[in-house]
Amino acid sequence: MSQRDGLHLQDLLSYQGAWPHRMYIGMGGRELSGTRGSAGSSHDALFRTYLTSVHNRLTASGLGPDRLACAYEPDHAHTESAWAARLPAALQFVAGGWWQRWEQRYCGDLFFTVPRRCGGLVCGLAECTASRAQLAS
Repeated sequence: MSQRDGLHLQDLLSYQGAWPHRMYIGMGGRELSGTRGSAGSSHDALFRTYLTSVHNRLTASGLGPDRLACAYEPDHAHTESAWAARLPAALQFVAGGWWQRWEQRYCGDLFFTVPRRCGGLVCGLAECTASRAQLAS
């Protein structure tokens, strides 16, 4: 890692302004090693300490569990599928579910990462069941 790699973290830790009403932060335990092999494993541990530092800073700034959600998935890499797996929880926490009616209406037309047609899941979201009845008929 270069000297610049920690600058974003330093900026975030020293920030004194207002934070958004709700924040969702998440990462996987294999952010680099999951895509670059064992060469990234030392960085994975460093990123975990970054996540802990950010979470602690935000908590100290007054973001409690009603305003801050933190997800750490030990087996997730820095991939679209890992992001897609965390997306429903992030949207639910940050937006309070406003998107669910929209998602159900357009269920058969949405594709995140891997296109899947109904048979229980469409677009990778467990809540998506709108076209299950259409397929059965």
